[in-house]
Amino acid sequence: MCLSDLSEQFKAGHPAFSKSEKNGKIYVNVTVWVNDEADQYGNHAALQLSKPKDSDMKPIYFGNLKMHQQQANVGFQQSTPSAQSSVEVDDNLPF
Repeated sequence: MCLSDLSEQFKAGHPAFSKSEKNGKIYVNVTVWVNDEADQYGNHAALQLSKPKDSDMKPIYFGNLKMHQQQANVGFQQSTPSAQSSVEVDDNLPF
């Protein structure tokens, strides 16, 4: 995703951005275009800023997505440190 393009469009007042009256956070509405086949760069989808219905605004594409294949679950083993391997870390943090 291109954060520079998003920032530029936000500053320009693109209607895809809105500020919540409840929490003051800024949200962005996007449209995701999913393709049946990957493009020449291996992208399977594109991100576009949403625009009002029946608008003649030019589409603003700001990113691409690639398909992620989940690997087989190999398992996760959590090891617990033994009493002999305890290490004290002094990082000068106040907590």
